[in-house]
Amino acid sequence: MIKRLNVIELLSVYTTIYKTISAKPKTGRKGHYSLILLDSKSNTISIEAFSVSQFEDAERAYMKLEKKHYDDINMNSVLVSTGDLHKLKVSYPNYFMDTSKLVQYIARISIDEFV
Repeated sequence: MIKRLNVIELLSVYTTIYKTISAKPKTGRKGHYSLILLDSKSNTISIEAFSVSQFEDAERAYMKLEKKHYDDINMNSVLVSTGDLHKLKVSYPNYFMDTSKLVQYIARISIDEFV
């Protein structure tokens, strides 16, 4: 089934398709909170970073997105706590459609099937 459905190829494409659009904080600053908006229709991920002192702003921005996209199944927003924006993709790969680990596991299953 893995081969017949081209699972590995399709999952690899998903990781490649999604592009990141990031509203980066000023140079030298780290975001403590990140507001992520996954748009499955246009294949984009938007990230807005907020400092520790901007928690209320982050919370308001999150609620605004939730209300705006409430009925849209293509839009998924999440507010996460992260000390370093560079670690965001490592901590939350599913929000970035990073299927590389899943592809590795499926490839192993596929290889083991024929051994």
